[in-house]
Amino acid sequence: MRRIPSTVEGRESSFAIPGYEIMAPLQAEDRPRENPQAMLLSTSQQLLSFTRERDALALLAKTGVQFLIENSINPQSSEPSLIQAQAELLQAFVLIVGIGKPVPTSPRNMIRIWEALKQNIEARIESFRPGSEGAIEVVTYRARLHTICYRNIFSSKDAEEILPALLSGVDKVSVQQLGYALSDFAAALFKLFHMLGERMNKYMERVTVLLSDTGAVQDEIAAIRRASPVADRAWRFAESRFRNRSDLGKAGFQLSELACAPIFILDRAELEDRFGRNITDVFYRCAIPIGTLDEAALDRIHVDNPIWTKPFILLADGRLFLPIPGLVVSFPFMVVEGVIGSNERLNSAYSQARTRYLEEAVEGIVHNAMPNARIFTNVKWNDPDTHEDGEHDVVAVLDNQLIVFEARSGKLSSSSRRGGIDSLKTNFKYLFVKPGRQASRLERLLARGEAVSGMLKDKNGKPIDLDLSTPYVVHKFGICIEHFPGMTTCKDHFLELGLIEAESDWAPILSIGELRMIATFLDTEISFFHYLTRRSTIEEVIKFLGDEQDLLSMYLTNGFNIDTQNIAGRHIIFKNADALVRTQKEARRDKMVFETPGVFLPPMWRLIAEELYLSGHHRRFAMLEIILNQDPSALAGVARRVRNWKGGCGGKDHIAFIRRPIGRRTFVLAFALLKQPPSGFEDWHESARQIALNAAAGTGGTDCIVLYRSRSSRSLTFDGVSFFRFRLNERPPSDASPTAIS
Repeated sequence: MRRIPSTVEGRESSFAIPGYEIMAPLQAEDRPRENPQAMLLSTSQQLLSFTRERDALALLAKTGVQFLIENSINPQSSEPSLIQAQAELLQAFVLIVGIGKPVPTSPRNMIRIWEALKQNIEARIESFRPGSEGAIEVVTYRARLHTICYRNIFSSKDAEEILPALLSGVDKVSVQQLGYALSDFAAALFKLFHMLGERMNKYMERVTVLLSDTGAVQDEIAAIRRASPVADRAWRFAESRFRNRSDLGKAGFQLSELACAPIFILDRAELEDRFGRNITDVFYRCAIPIGTLDEAALDRIHVDNPIWTKPFILLADGRLFLPIPGLVVSFPFMVVEGVIGSNERLNSAYSQARTRYLEEAVEGIVHNAMPNARIFTNVKWNDPDTHEDGEHDVVAVLDNQLIVFEARSGKLSSSSRRGGIDSLKTNFKYLFVKPGRQASRLERLLARGEAVSGMLKDKNGKPIDLDLSTPYVVHKFGICIEHFPGMTTCKDHFLELGLIEAESDWAPILSIGELRMIATFLDTEISFFHYLTRRSTIEEVIKFLGDEQDLLSMYLTNGFNIDTQNIAGRHIIFKNADALVRTQKEARRDKMVFETPGVFLPPMWRLIAEELYLSGHHRRFAMLEIILNQDPSALAGVARRVRNWKGGCGGKDHIAFIRRPIGRRTFVLAFALLKQPPSGFEDWHESARQIALNAAAGTGGTDCIVLYRSRSSRSLTFDGVSFFRFRLNERPPSDASPTAIS
């Protein structure tokens, strides 16, 4: 299933998931027909031969430029001609064959080699495809697929902030052990990333000049020839063939395509001048000399490419070459860990810094995103009956809702990335299963209500004040620095491997980059809160295969307004569905503005929701959750009935009622239309309680909001409101006699 692009909004969408269309499943004939091992061998030989006979640096540089153009100029392209994995694979081939021959690559041959790279990757993926649907085989295959293709761990902005901040906790030890601060090295990597971006911009400006039919065309061509020997050779007899400046400029543009290498070539003197000798030396240690990679490395290159740790190429003349600057963003921790090596003191300090940074980062993001929440860290408790201890990294309390974040700073092993099942199980248990189990213990403790009042203690040992007379809802999340998006996003793989004993022990896994992404795109308190409450239980609604970008894009499209009956029994696979969040966005500073991106509220209900939010009511977030979880068309129906009644249609008291089951909870909304207002709050609240009890008895409701409005009211919204929540095991029986509810 994929999101309907804005250019084809008229196309019929899925009835169950608004804004999306159902795609035909992948057919067997769409997969490589040739034996994958034979295809892998033939395309590898083709690539080796091709790169040996061409100017390998020019070929690799043009590939890097093409990838940058597609990802910076048109980052929402649904079908790019190049993915980063293709460029990475080409760099590995160049490291094997060396600089090649000074022969330019024509545009047609450039496309041929990109296609060969694509076929080679597809053949490797196909060779990993399991012969059975067993859990172990499927998980191993998907881990390898993720390693081969997935590159969205961080945005460049997030990586640039996260890496130096994390490594600052290692600086004291790294200065002692290495002679420089690791955070300085990380900052230098991103300065270099931006420097190459500036060079790329100048290259694009040159292209603009060449195609603009101005007098500067000849000067630009001369500059290209000076910078690139292969371009100079190609142009030797060309200039006299063009009779006008326009044709000359077009030919110059084609020449520029042969001269991309200078964009990515770095002189030692230039690097030392900008970053100093120590950091420049580290750059050189992160380089592989051209032509020195053993051809035997091709057997594991797709899942264990050495350029992920050493992204630079060391040229024969002593210069560095970085044709894929995105490696700095995609594999920042592998690069740093390669520099750290086996130094025990440094590795210990690095591990501690990861833990400290992750917990502080989660606290900071959540505190900034939800200003009204009480945030506690290192929360502890002890159950006097079972003598069970519990500890939780970050707990946000908002009304009678707890959002628990368990931070897991451990690393994914290289064996896990390659699909080693023992390593996968070990990583999965500690990083992705344990957080849910820990938070579930807290959930079971709080379910005992006032009997455990005062048992939760903050980091200073002071009891956390919770009103346990009303049931608390606990939303659970595991937060990692890096993970396997698409695998660890949903619980299916954990169930298949037998790593989760009870489904209730599952907690969705987010990376710290994904949590930042959510806070950026949902930059109001109410939208961030609502997304987390829905995200924590999304798998009670749909079965899916996708990552957090897919889910956030769905929320921004329809607010998770999913027709569960029409989607029941289907397994949703997202394809090209994350375009909404593959863009740059600056989060607003004022988080307490009432905006609900992704959730459509009819005008009357938007006024009601905003009034509730601004009211300061101690249960306003629970009430808003009920409203935001209703189907917009149902809310519009209630609004029409309120308008009609207010206009004189029907003289008696009337109750408009809607509900929305979502997983184990059912959200009930009732709007009482009264000829005469209640005599006071107690009179109203008791009437509202009876309405809620009857609604819960008839629907299995767990969370109920009851509003009222009198005929004489001048309010545009409501005159009174009450909220009720029933424990899951204490709801009124469904055969209780309800009063008149329509």
